Amino acid sequence: MKQLISCLFVLTVALTGCATPRPAGQDYCQSGAILLDAHFDGGQLGSCAVSGDGIFDLTLFPEDEPPINISPWYAFRVSGRQGDDVTIRMQFHDGFGYARYWPKISNDGTNWEPARAHQVTIPEDRSSMEL
Repeated sequence: MKQLISCLFVLTVALTGCATPRPAGQDYCQSGAILLDAHFDGGQLGSCAVSGDGIFDLTLFPEDEPPINISPWYAFRVSGRQGDDVTIRMQFHDGFGYARYWPKISNDGTNWEPARAHQVTIPEDRSSMEL
């Protein structure tokens, strides 16, 4: 039996400009043995695609229409085999927005800690984020 690891990531980002409707959200995305899912209250992947090299590309959107606020957000779980590397690139829909909050990670869904600096890459303009 494979040992699975599971982590949850949560982030809210501020967005400038007007809200754009988002397509129907996905609740999972898979590449090989790695699964991203949003099968829990508050879960949100936005739009997910997997590149040829197995990197998960997420596009984040604001809340459902009409938006309470126009900040895109996400919360998802990552499952796979222990020791597997996972790369997740996040872009903000229409290029409006920036990585405002540092992501938090939980191995049990209860206890949360900020991601370590070596786990997160944010460009100077904060227009995207890679975990």
